Amino acid sequence: GHFGNSIHYVIPRHHFVELIAFIKCIKDKNTVDLSQVSTDELFEELKNRLKGKK
Repeated sequence: GHFGNSIHYVIPRHHFVELIAFIKCIKDKNTVDLSQVSTDELFEELKNRLKGKK
């Protein structure tokens, strides 16, 4: 889908790993259908996590 194609434009490659880990974390916690999770939500969560690491 468009999510996979557009993500590299928004997130630097080394941050992509972080996003994958976050998605796996979601899948572990509860069976979330990723098509129902908005892209904005994922980006927002990722931004918050990256901010906390600096």
